[in-house]
Amino acid sequence: MIDCTALSENLIEEVEVYSFQDGLCNSCLAPLICEKKTPLLVNGREVARLLALDTEIEELALGFLFTECLIDSPDEVRSLRLDREKWLVEVELTRPLADGLPDHVEFFTNGGRGRTFLSRWFKEKVTAVKSDYQIDCRIISSLMGQIQESSALFRSTGGVHTAALAVDGAIIHFSEDIGRHNALDKVIGHALRNRWPLPESAMLLSTGRISSETIVKAVRAGIAFLVSHSAPTLGALHIARAQGITLVGFARGRRFILYSHAQRVKAAPGSISVTDSL
Repeated sequence: MIDCTALSENLIEEVEVYSFQDGLCNSCLAPLICEKKTPLLVNGREVARLLALDTEIEELALGFLFTECLIDSPDEVRSLRLDREKWLVEVELTRPLADGLPDHVEFFTNGGRGRTFLSRWFKEKVTAVKSDYQIDCRIISSLMGQIQESSALFRSTGGVHTAALAVDGAIIHFSEDIGRHNALDKVIGHALRNRWPLPESAMLLSTGRISSETIVKAVRAGIAFLVSHSAPTLGALHIARAQGITLVGFARGRRFILYSHAQRVKAAPGSISVTDSL
């Protein structure tokens, strides 16, 4: 997570703009997020170019490789480092790259997420999540509140998404980026480096919209809970129900919407009975 007391100069740049309010115009300085393009080389071959905030670049690369099914385990990575002089990430695997990759990939990891490798190996490498873990509904609301209050970068610029990983009802890591996909990849990359495999109680939280690609990240990581401040798409819901993900959207204040595998969320006394029919 970005230090809330001092924002790095390479993350924000102030530019002169005009501000309008009630029809009146004034000049002022506006803080803008700085993004950076980072080539990702695996076994000497460029497989992607990551457009991202200059934080946790190595974690982003590792999470990207895993969620895109280019690796199946952190044990397959012999070395991974960010070369700050050349500004690229070099990864050496313990095995050759899989066959079938395009000759050249111009892949920008941002909010829209362009081309993806995942569809090539979805059926082979993505399996449904099985979990009997249950969590109190009030913990979900509390965790989402912590995310929304945590980001100094968002308060300063309004230009980043935040993601978090929680275990046993407590947040263990925050990540931020210009893209919601990147933020989740950073969180998963952190877990791959520091706490893998994850326990049944693991939960992903995000400030971004939940698309099909976002849901697949949770499935790929074996994380049964995905919670967002925003809305899911219909495609994301179909995948969540089919692949064993408890999907929560519109988590704001003490309210949220539970879309799938509702039996894992314990309601307060006096509520209607929650079943697994969703």
